[in-house]
Amino acid sequence: MSGRRVKNQCGGKGLIEGRLLPEKGEGEEIDWHEDVDLDDQAADPEFLDAEEIEEGAVQIPAFSPQKTTVRILAKDSEEYTVTGFFPLTDPWWSVSVNVKQGGSRYFVNGSPSYKLEDDILGDKAILSLFLKKCNVHEDHSSNFISWVEQHPPVTFRRLIKLAETFKKKEKIDIVPYLKNSGT
Repeated sequence: MSGRRVKNQCGGKGLIEGRLLPEKGEGEEIDWHEDVDLDDQAADPEFLDAEEIEEGAVQIPAFSPQKTTVRILAKDSEEYTVTGFFPLTDPWWSVSVNVKQGGSRYFVNGSPSYKLEDDILGDKAILSLFLKKCNVHEDHSSNFISWVEQHPPVTFRRLIKLAETFKKKEKIDIVPYLKNSGT
């Protein structure tokens, strides 16, 4: 990575634009025995002062995004590993992010911006991953992927319509999973 350059701005900063890549081993079981620093993942405590407590204040915990390391396949076909706050990490997103380079690593400088990659579902592995994130049963997912290959293109814009046609033809309903996925 040391020989790569990102689009230079000023002061050693740069811009990386590209598609997020799936995490290595995505879909595999998580090894809960790995060394994980749980202190980094815990939310900072919020304290109320005595006056707020007497007035019956309600404490609402603040959302604090967690630091994440993602892999980005840039438009120049280079792969970059970037650490920072990434609220969206699924491979159907492309990202544009300002970074600072520290040695051979890149760190987020600011907030990333995202764009949904509508054409990415044509990749069977990505479609399978998306259906898994939507909690579609593995058998239904396999049947849908086999069926949908005969009905290209597979895009986010067409996905619900394709699933509704699949339901009529194959009598398997995955539409509720797609509509309620929150993905």
